Amino acid sequence: MSRGAGENRITLASSEIFHPDTGAWSTVGNLAVARWLHAGVTLADGRVMVVGGDSNSELRSTEIFDSSSGTWMSAGVLGTGRLYPAPTLLVNGKVLAAGGSDEYGRAYAGADLYDPVRNLWKNIGSLNVARSNHTATLLPDGSVLIAGGYGPSGTYLRSAEIFQYLRNR
Repeated sequence: MSRGAGENRITLASSEIFHPDTGAWSTVGNLAVARWLHAGVTLADGRVMVVGGDSNSELRSTEIFDSSSGTWMSAGVLGTGRLYPAPTLLVNGKVLAAGGSDEYGRAYAGADLYDPVRNLWKNIGSLNVARSNHTATLLPDGSVLIAGGYGPSGTYLRSAEIFQYLRNR
């Protein structure tokens, strides 16, 4: 989980789109910040957001790709930088980013909520258990099932929790 000494890694800013009708890839605009170990989520309007990751340290930055213009734009900053986040599109169109880890593999419990109208992230609390490399699944009632991953001691977690949020946040 944590970086090893001399670990070979490559951070990239490039991005490509797959065209299923032709089976081909095409290059599109570059991210403002090269990153790896980030996660992506499709927003309600079809744009794609990348969250966190690493570029010599854990990133707080997020970016949104607009396929109509082929460009990336800033989507604000997380309260805490994180690797291996699990962003989840919520029923109200906002994005939950809960958990993740720092560059040394220490799991994080914090949760941030992105408001696409205000282009702003806000801390909204914490998970019951700090975790990274977990799954986050939106449930029919609007809550999010957070399951598995690595815990604070770097061991695999065999637990899950339901993350509730207020719809008007």
